[in-house]
Amino acid sequence: MLNVPFEINAGDRPIDAPPWSDSAAPIWAIVCHYPSAARRRRALMIVNGYADETEDGNVFVLAGFVAPAEEWARFSDAWRDALDAKPSIRILKSSEAMRSPPSGEFWGISAEARDEKLRLLYSIIDEFVGYSASVVVHLEPLKRIAAASGFPKQAANPYYHALSSLVSNVAREQGRQGIVGENVDWVFDERVMEQGKLLSVWEAVVHDSPDDVKPMIGATPVFRKDHEVLPLQAADLEAWWLRRRWAEKLKGIPRLEYPWMPAQIPEMASVLDEAALVTIFDKMKTAATDLAILAAGD
Repeated sequence: MLNVPFEINAGDRPIDAPPWSDSAAPIWAIVCHYPSAARRRRALMIVNGYADETEDGNVFVLAGFVAPAEEWARFSDAWRDALDAKPSIRILKSSEAMRSPPSGEFWGISAEARDEKLRLLYSIIDEFVGYSASVVVHLEPLKRIAAASGFPKQAANPYYHALSSLVSNVAREQGRQGIVGENVDWVFDERVMEQGKLLSVWEAVVHDSPDDVKPMIGATPVFRKDHEVLPLQAADLEAWWLRRRWAEKLKGIPRLEYPWMPAQIPEMASVLDEAALVTIFDKMKTAATDLAILAAGD
């Protein structure tokens, strides 16, 4: 018998088959409990967020991107290569990159070189993501309208309203794309999002979602580090710029132009301003006895 070493043709091996690259492994770890074909196409909503507590603004932002797990795995390898390209950085944190002068990983890098790096990174988002999804909650009218409603104080929880809007938008977009019977799993940045606050309302969000949305909601969200699950860095970029745009509107600060030419990535965006919140609370009054958020403990 010939002693021929067993070789795997990487081109013939399914993308989700081990061994995984260091960059892609955290993505496959999230979906590894699904059968192979299902985990490759499993949609992941990668979310980051900012709470901007300002005297005249008060906005709460959640934003991110949706793509199948196999695309996030490819994204992760490309993102790591882009981070490693000169001038190399270990991680993208948008708040550091966009300071003047840049700080953190971008310390000592010129604004021109920073912008070129951001253009490279954004091109990877453009190549691999399916669509973006975001929600902006105006906190002052939320608190005021909730107080006037007579509902328990949890009715003013911005996590509940932001997630309810985001979950519905993502589920309906999946349906519009003809993706039937495939749930969406949610991944949040554990160092940014307050896990306790988010998880405390998740069951209520699922319970209170419209009937056409519930079948599309996946498992309880997971929380990961952004230096491990690299798509969280892309979600951070999206959330930072969305918050910046609202700061420009609400504070009148000068507009900061994108370092890249914005791509035509499909977008699902909601703004829960006073008018939208009035409508939401009117609907809540009609359905009050059936809403889990109003029965939840403080």
